Amino acid sequence: MASSSVTRTLPSPIDPEGISIPAQRVACQKKAEQLGLTVIDECVEPGKSGTTMANRISFQPMLERVRHLKDIDYIIVHKLSRLSRNRYDDAVVMADLRKRGVTLISASESIDETPVGQLMHGILAAFNEYRSREDGADITYKMG
Repeated sequence: MASSSVTRTLPSPIDPEGISIPAQRVACQKKAEQLGLTVIDECVEPGKSGTTMANRISFQPMLERVRHLKDIDYIIVHKLSRLSRNRYDDAVVMADLRKRGVTLISASESIDETPVGQLMHGILAAFNEYRSREDGADITYKMG
């Protein structure tokens, strides 16, 4: 009888930050490197609802830092949906960032300051709000 060997890959330990945060971190770091930017801080809210800014307990200190320390020129998000999930919060935060000269960069979407980039930003903000509400309604229905 011929012998054979079997290699089994065991699952890695569960990451306390969740499944997608490490991948988002890598994508944002790559984007920063592509642009020659230095990451000075990170805002992570694992397992928290980002439906409204009031629920963003890690994001609020970052906005305060932008307002008071004025040491941030760019904010890199993995996707616009990681910034806000409704159009109102998106508009308020973006107005605040622009007022302070801070540019928002998405690691995976084209939302630059060009007319096309701003159109895409608006469309994505509307879609993210729709998706958040639709997912919430679906979860409520399934739990009922």
